[in-house]
Amino acid sequence: MKETSPDTAPRVLLPRGKRLFFALVLTAAVLGAATLIVAFLEARGWIDTQRPEDRVAYPPVDWLRLEDGPHGKVYRLTDANMVASTFPLRKEPGVVRVFVTGESFAMGTPYAHQDRAKNLGGDLPNWIRALLETRFPSRRFEVVNAAAGAQNSTRVAEIARQLVRLDTDLLILATGNNEGYVPPTQYNALLHRWVLYRLLKKGIRPSPAAQGNYFSPADADTAAIRRAFQRNIRVIGEAARERGVKLVLATLPINLRYDAKQSPYPLPENDAALTEGRRLLAAGKYAAALKVLAESRHTAYSLLYMGRCAEALGRWDDARQYYKLAVEQRPTSQMRPSFNQFLRDYATENRFALADLENLLEQAAPHGLPGSELFVDVCHLNWRGYHQAAHGIVAAILQAGLTAAGPGEPRPEPSLDELLQKYGWEWLRMLPEGRENDQPV
Repeated sequence: MKETSPDTAPRVLLPRGKRLFFALVLTAAVLGAATLIVAFLEARGWIDTQRPEDRVAYPPVDWLRLEDGPHGKVYRLTDANMVASTFPLRKEPGVVRVFVTGESFAMGTPYAHQDRAKNLGGDLPNWIRALLETRFPSRRFEVVNAAAGAQNSTRVAEIARQLVRLDTDLLILATGNNEGYVPPTQYNALLHRWVLYRLLKKGIRPSPAAQGNYFSPADADTAAIRRAFQRNIRVIGEAARERGVKLVLATLPINLRYDAKQSPYPLPENDAALTEGRRLLAAGKYAAALKVLAESRHTAYSLLYMGRCAEALGRWDDARQYYKLAVEQRPTSQMRPSFNQFLRDYATENRFALADLENLLEQAAPHGLPGSELFVDVCHLNWRGYHQAAHGIVAAILQAGLTAAGPGEPRPEPSLDELLQKYGWEWLRMLPEGRENDQPV
C-alpha cells in the first residue's frame, strides 16, 4: 500500500460561503478595534478627526457628555467650537432652564469664545441672563451658552434637537451667518458619525483651503443652501413644539456698511464700470459714480459702492436697499435679508416668539444703517450691541408670556450702568467697541 506524505496531502478547502463569512468577521473585527482605538484617542484629546470645515455643516460629534460632578451628574459641552461649560442632569425645582444656541453670534464672540477658558461677560447669553434675573428676581434662571463658532444651521438643528430633551423650558435660536456651505448628503452625514471614516477623510483631504472657502461670497448652489436653512429651522420648530419647549426665533442683525478690506475675493479687474465708479466715488463725485456703477455687470460688488454713493447723497432708504441687495448676493458670513424674512414669516405662521434683531439694530443705528458703531467685525456685535440684542430677545419673551412672573414682576428694565455695576462688567467700557470698517478702499 502506497503511503501519502504529509507534505503532499491534499488541502481541504472550506466552502466559499464560509470563507466569505470568516473574511467578513475578520474585517469587522479589525475595523471595530480600529474604531475603538481612534475613538479613545480622540476622547482623550490626543487626536482630532475633524477638519475645520467639518465643524461648519456636518452633524456634531460627541458634543455633550454626561459625567460626575461635585454635586451629582452633570452635562458637559465638549465640542471644540463651544464655550466649555456644565449644567446639572437634574434641574433643581423652580429653576427656569434656558438654552441659547446658534453660531458665534449667539455665543457672543468676541466676549465669549471657544478658545477662552473663562467667559468674562458682555456676550449675548450673559446679557440675557442679567436682564431676566433683574426683571424677574423671584425666579431662578439657568442660562446655558450652547452656541458654537463657525457652524451653520445644519449643525444647529442637530444640537437643538438634543437640547429640547434636556428638561428645557426655553430655547433661544439665533443662526444664519454661516449659510454658505452646501449641506452634506444624508449618506455623508451618517458616515461622518463614524470616527474611523472621519480620520481617513481628514488624511485623504486634509486641507479645507484646497476645497474652497466655506463662507463663499456667491454660490451657484444658493437655492440648495436656502432650502437647507428653511428645512433646518422647521426641524427645530417641530422638535421644540413636540417637546413642549418654548421657542424664541431671532433674526440676525446685518452690518450693512461693512467692507471686507482683507477679503480673499478680489474685486473683478475686467469691469470698467466698477473701476470707474469706484474712482468717482473716491473723488467725491457721488451722483456720477452712482450712475456709472449701475452699469456694472458684477452687481454683487457694485451694489456696495452704490450704497456708499446714496449714503453720501443723504438718500438713506436707497442706501439701505443697495446695501441689503449687496449682502443678499455676497453675504460673506452675514445673514441674507431673505433668510431673516423667512424667520419672520415662519414665526408668524407657527406662532413662535420673534425677536427681530435686524430691525431693532437698524432702528438703533444712525439713519438705519448699522456699521462699526454696533459691530466689531463683519457679523459680531460690540458689547453695547449685544446688550441691545438681549433687550430685544427679553422683550419678545415678555410679549409672548414665555415665563411666569411673581408679584410686581416684571420689574422695570435696569439701565445699562446698573447692569454693568451689578455684574462687575465696568471693564467693558475700556474695550474698543468697533473697527473702522465702513469705508471702501
